[in-house]
Amino acid sequence: MNTESVIYYKDWLGRRHIITWGNINPDAIQNLFDKELSKRGISPKIPKFSHGVWFMTQGIEFKIELTN
Repeated sequence: MNTESVIYYKDWLGRRHIITWGNINPDAIQNLFDKELSKRGISPKIPKFSHGVWFMTQGIEFKIELTN
């Protein structure tokens, strides 16, 4: 990835909530996502396939489906 990358998730209304940006380590995405959900009072145990996490690099959006 490059320094233009950003990880975020979309809520039910399609709004973006940024989790982190900069150099992204794909191995850390799961932990970041769980931590962000916990901060918002959402149990990380919710099946992750229903959420996934998005990241953007060089203006192109990608979705990563998280697995349990």
